[in-house]
Amino acid sequence: MTTGDYLLNQTAAPSETPVTLDEVKADLKIEQTAEDEMLTDLILAATEYAASVVGKSFVTQTWTLSIRCATNRIHLPVFPAISIESITYFDGDNASQTLDKNDFYLYSGEDWAYIEAKAGTEWPALFDRLDALTIEFVAGFGAVEKVPETIKRAIRLTVAHWYRNRSPTIAGTTVSKVPMSVDTLLSIHRVGWVG
Repeated sequence: MTTGDYLLNQTAAPSETPVTLDEVKADLKIEQTAEDEMLTDLILAATEYAASVVGKSFVTQTWTLSIRCATNRIHLPVFPAISIESITYFDGDNASQTLDKNDFYLYSGEDWAYIEAKAGTEWPALFDRLDALTIEFVAGFGAVEKVPETIKRAIRLTVAHWYRNRSPTIAGTTVSKVPMSVDTLLSIHRVGWVG
Protein backbone atom coordinates (compact mmCIF):
# COMPACT_ATOMS: atom_id res chain seq x y z
CA MET A 1 0.00 0.00 0.00
CA THR A 2 1.32 3.44 -0.89
CA THR A 3 0.26 6.68 0.72
CA GLY A 4 1.82 10.12 0.44
CA ASP A 5 3.85 9.47 3.57
CA TYR A 6 4.91 5.82 3.50
CA LEU A 7 4.99 2.48 1.72
CA LEU A 8 3.47 -0.54 3.48
CA ASN A 9 3.77 -4.10 2.20
CA GLN A 10 2.87 -7.48 3.60
CA THR A 11 5.90 -9.67 2.87
CA ALA A 12 4.75 -12.87 4.58
CA ALA A 13 1.07 -13.71 4.92
CA PRO A 14 -0.26 -15.74 7.85
CA SER A 15 0.24 -19.48 7.46
CA GLU A 16 -3.32 -20.13 8.65
CA THR A 17 -6.62 -18.36 9.21
CA PRO A 18 -8.14 -17.64 12.64
CA VAL A 19 -10.93 -20.15 11.97
CA THR A 20 -10.76 -23.53 10.27
CA LEU A 21 -12.78 -25.08 7.49
CA ASP A 22 -13.96 -27.76 9.92
CA GLU A 23 -15.28 -25.13 12.36
CA VAL A 24 -17.22 -23.38 9.60
CA LYS A 25 -18.62 -26.65 8.26
CA ALA A 26 -19.76 -27.59 11.77
CA ASP A 27 -21.54 -24.22 12.08
CA LEU A 28 -23.31 -24.81 8.77
CA LYS A 29 -23.90 -28.53 9.42
CA ILE A 30 -22.12 -29.48 6.19
CA GLU A 31 -20.57 -32.94 6.01
CA GLN A 32 -19.72 -33.27 2.30
CA THR A 33 -16.61 -31.77 0.69
CA ALA A 34 -18.12 -30.42 -2.54
CA GLU A 35 -18.11 -26.81 -1.30
CA ASP A 36 -14.80 -26.84 0.60
CA GLU A 37 -13.07 -24.59 -1.91
CA MET A 38 -15.86 -21.99 -1.79
CA LEU A 39 -15.97 -22.11 2.01
CA THR A 40 -12.20 -21.67 2.18
CA ASP A 41 -12.51 -18.59 -0.05
CA LEU A 42 -15.28 -17.25 2.21
CA ILE A 43 -13.09 -17.75 5.29
CA LEU A 44 -10.28 -15.76 3.67
CA ALA A 45 -12.67 -12.99 2.62
CA ALA A 46 -14.35 -12.85 6.04
CA THR A 47 -10.94 -12.69 7.74
CA GLU A 48 -9.92 -9.76 5.51
CA TYR A 49 -13.24 -8.08 6.22
CA ALA A 50 -12.84 -8.45 9.99
CA ALA A 51 -9.22 -7.23 9.88
CA SER A 52 -10.27 -4.14 7.91
CA VAL A 53 -13.09 -3.36 10.35
CA VAL A 54 -10.93 -3.59 13.47
CA GLY A 55 -7.72 -2.31 11.86
CA LYS A 56 -5.51 -5.11 13.20
CA SER A 57 -3.59 -8.20 12.15
CA PHE A 58 -4.76 -11.50 13.58
CA VAL A 59 -2.40 -14.42 12.99
CA THR A 60 1.37 -13.79 12.80
CA GLN A 61 2.46 -12.06 9.56
CA THR A 62 5.40 -9.98 8.35
CA TRP A 63 5.28 -6.40 7.04
CA THR A 64 7.67 -3.74 5.80
CA LEU A 65 7.15 -0.05 6.45
CA SER A 66 9.21 2.39 4.37
CA ILE A 67 9.32 6.10 5.20
CA ARG A 68 11.13 9.19 3.96
CA CYS A 69 12.51 10.46 7.26
CA ALA A 70 13.05 9.20 10.79
CA THR A 71 11.72 10.81 13.93
CA ASN A 72 12.40 9.86 17.55
CA ARG A 73 9.27 7.69 17.59
CA ILE A 74 8.19 5.81 14.47
CA HIS A 75 4.62 4.53 14.59
CA LEU A 76 3.90 1.21 12.92
CA PRO A 77 0.56 1.14 11.06
CA VAL A 78 -0.07 -2.58 11.65
CA PHE A 79 -0.59 -3.97 15.13
CA PRO A 80 -0.28 -5.56 17.56
CA ALA A 81 3.44 -5.76 16.69
CA ILE A 82 5.48 -8.71 17.94
CA SER A 83 9.06 -8.06 16.85
CA ILE A 84 11.41 -5.99 14.70
CA GLU A 85 13.10 -8.17 12.10
CA SER A 86 15.39 -5.63 10.45
CA ILE A 87 15.95 -1.90 9.89
CA THR A 88 17.63 -0.77 6.68
CA TYR A 89 18.21 2.66 5.18
CA PHE A 90 19.76 4.55 2.30
CA ASP A 91 22.61 6.77 3.50
CA GLY A 92 23.54 10.21 2.16
CA ASP A 93 25.21 8.56 -0.86
CA ASN A 94 22.06 6.52 -1.61
CA ALA A 95 23.81 3.30 -0.55
CA SER A 96 21.85 0.64 1.36
CA GLN A 97 22.90 0.17 5.00
CA THR A 98 21.62 -1.94 7.91
CA LEU A 99 21.07 -0.82 11.50
CA ASP A 100 21.35 -3.13 14.50
CA LYS A 101 17.74 -3.89 15.42
CA ASN A 102 18.86 -4.42 19.03
CA ASP A 103 19.55 -0.67 19.27
CA PHE A 104 15.80 0.00 19.14
CA TYR A 105 12.85 -0.60 21.45
CA LEU A 106 9.55 -1.95 20.18
CA TYR A 107 6.50 -0.84 22.15
CA SER A 108 3.15 -2.33 21.25
CA GLY A 109 -0.37 -2.79 22.52
CA GLU A 110 -3.48 -4.16 20.89
CA ASP A 111 -4.26 -0.76 19.33
CA TRP A 112 -0.83 0.80 18.76
CA ALA A 113 2.82 0.09 18.02
CA TYR A 114 5.97 2.15 17.62
CA ILE A 115 9.75 1.89 17.78
CA GLU A 116 12.24 4.22 19.44
CA ALA A 117 16.01 4.38 19.42
CA LYS A 118 17.65 3.32 22.69
CA ALA A 119 19.75 5.83 24.63
CA GLY A 120 23.00 6.50 22.78
CA THR A 121 21.54 5.49 19.39
CA GLU A 122 20.71 8.11 16.78
CA TRP A 123 18.92 7.80 13.49
CA PRO A 124 21.41 8.20 10.63
CA ALA A 125 21.28 10.84 7.89
CA LEU A 126 19.01 9.55 5.12
CA PHE A 127 18.96 10.02 1.36
CA ASP A 128 15.88 11.92 0.16
CA ARG A 129 13.61 9.16 -1.14
CA LEU A 130 10.25 7.78 -0.01
CA ASP A 131 11.78 4.45 1.02
CA ALA A 132 14.80 6.00 2.77
CA LEU A 133 14.19 3.92 5.93
CA THR A 134 12.59 0.47 5.92
CA ILE A 135 11.47 -1.41 9.01
CA GLU A 136 10.58 -5.08 8.66
CA PHE A 137 8.39 -6.28 11.53
CA VAL A 138 6.13 -9.11 12.61
CA ALA A 139 2.56 -8.31 13.64
CA GLY A 140 -0.54 -10.12 14.85
CA PHE A 141 -1.86 -11.64 18.06
CA GLY A 142 0.46 -14.60 17.43
CA ALA A 143 -0.73 -18.15 16.87
CA VAL A 144 -4.38 -18.92 16.11
CA GLU A 145 -5.13 -19.77 19.74
CA LYS A 146 -4.18 -16.22 20.77
CA VAL A 147 -6.72 -14.54 18.47
CA PRO A 148 -9.64 -13.33 20.62
CA GLU A 149 -12.68 -15.60 20.48
CA THR A 150 -14.94 -12.65 19.66
CA ILE A 151 -13.00 -12.08 16.43
CA LYS A 152 -13.16 -15.78 15.55
CA ARG A 153 -16.90 -15.85 16.20
CA ALA A 154 -17.43 -12.75 14.02
CA ILE A 155 -15.53 -14.38 11.15
CA ARG A 156 -17.58 -17.57 11.48
CA LEU A 157 -20.86 -15.62 11.53
CA THR A 158 -19.81 -13.65 8.47
CA VAL A 159 -18.93 -16.83 6.56
CA ALA A 160 -22.29 -18.37 7.49
CA HIS A 161 -24.13 -15.21 6.43
CA TRP A 162 -22.33 -15.05 3.07
CA TYR A 163 -22.82 -18.77 2.48
CA ARG A 164 -26.57 -18.54 3.03
CA ASN A 165 -26.95 -15.23 1.16
CA ARG A 166 -24.96 -15.55 -2.04
CA SER A 167 -26.47 -12.56 -3.82
CA PRO A 168 -26.00 -8.90 -2.88
CA THR A 169 -29.77 -8.59 -2.52
CA ILE A 170 -32.63 -11.03 -1.98
CA ALA A 171 -35.84 -10.46 -3.93
CA GLY A 172 -38.93 -9.91 -1.83
CA THR A 173 -37.09 -9.10 1.39
CA THR A 174 -35.75 -6.04 3.11
CA VAL A 175 -32.09 -5.51 2.29
CA SER A 176 -29.90 -5.56 5.40
CA LYS A 177 -26.18 -5.49 6.12
CA VAL A 178 -24.09 -8.17 7.84
CA PRO A 179 -25.90 -9.23 11.04
CA MET A 180 -25.60 -6.85 13.97
CA SER A 181 -23.94 -9.56 16.03
CA VAL A 182 -20.85 -9.32 13.79
CA ASP A 183 -20.63 -5.55 14.27
CA THR A 184 -21.02 -6.01 18.02
CA LEU A 185 -18.32 -8.68 18.26
CA LEU A 186 -15.84 -6.68 16.18
CA SER A 187 -16.57 -3.31 17.78
CA ILE A 188 -14.77 -4.21 21.01
CA HIS A 189 -11.55 -4.74 19.05
CA ARG A 190 -11.84 -1.74 16.73
CA VAL A 191 -8.93 0.68 16.98
CA GLY A 192 -9.90 3.69 19.07
CA TRP A 193 -12.91 1.96 20.65
CA VAL A 194 -13.65 3.04 24.19
CA GLY A 195 -15.71 0.74 26.36
